[in-house]
Amino acid sequence: MLNYNIIIVALSLSFCQIEVLHFGSVKPFNCMKCMTGWYALALGCWWYGWHGMVYLPVGVTAGAIYSEIQMKWL
Repeated sequence: MLNYNIIIVALSLSFCQIEVLHFGSVKPFNCMKCMTGWYALALGCWWYGWHGMVYLPVGVTAGAIYSEIQMKWL
């Protein structure tokens, strides 16, 4: 899996979990930034081992950017 694919899949999974399925009612499970980071960490560690920990801040950043776009324009 390529680098940007991990972020896209993590963002898609967190969107489906939060916006479509409405799964979870506590903070880590209903926050787009948090769940994108956790999914990116899980996918990155699954594909690249310990080097996948780099994807946690990248996933949180992608989730924050999406959340701001959603609040401002959508």
